[in-house]
Amino acid sequence: SEPVDQNAGFLQSLLSSAESLVKVRPIGAVEGAGAPETVARMEVAVNQGDYAKALSEYDTLPEAVKVAGAGFAGKLKARIEAEKQVDALISGAMKA
Repeated sequence: SEPVDQNAGFLQSLLSSAESLVKVRPIGAVEGAGAPETVARMEVAVNQGDYAKALSEYDTLPEAVKVAGAGFAGKLKARIEAEKQVDALISGAMKA
């Protein structure tokens, strides 16, 4: 964050301090290759139940971000695998 200008008025100083506390990131299906945009698309995919798409978006993230999100990716993979198993069980039950 940028240092607060010593000549700024009280309101500007307060606003600058507040801005340093708030992290803004895009939401929704936004375009762009940056990590915040990719994470926003992942969030949309998860909310729509499209875990494969979320994992596909995760795979495009820079390595450092992937390391930070490895636990989340593991949960996505487990969810995808569980859904495959459930689909196979349902399919088998319907054939019986």
